Amino acid sequence: MKRAFILFLLAIGLGLYMEAETIFVSVLEKTPDAALYNFESSSAWESGVLDALFDMGAIVSNTPIQNASSFELQKTLQKAQEGGASSILVVELVYFALPNTQKKERAAPAAAKFYRYSVVSGKLLKQIEYNLPSLSKNLEEDMQQAKEQTRRLFAKQ
Repeated sequence: MKRAFILFLLAIGLGLYMEAETIFVSVLEKTPDAALYNFESSSAWESGVLDALFDMGAIVSNTPIQNASSFELQKTLQKAQEGGASSILVVELVYFALPNTQKKERAAPAAAKFYRYSVVSGKLLKQIEYNLPSLSKNLEEDMQQAKEQTRRLFAKQ
């Protein structure tokens, strides 16, 4: 009985000590034609980013995918603060070539820019830019690239 009580106290102590980071994620699309957005690849990138953060033990919330031109950092910082987040991860997907409807090409980002901000100060903590060597072949490849780049952003230096 005494051992069970000690283990219980130890478990509570560890639980209080190990607090997960809360991250607010916004995925943005930057395209030559601002009227076009919400591409399939962006959803795969969003899933990959969220999966990677979850795998790292973070508590994650996110905004719907939106066009980069309509994104407002200050409003997002305020929403994140109200939600109890400690940082914001903005992932900007750059689409240079849009799908040609006659060829049925799939839109895929040519670059991904990651920006991590502190919710408290609003300062940029870290950023990386990833230029994709070639357009991805499928959504699974998009998802894997997103996971890799998210892990890279959060890797210790």
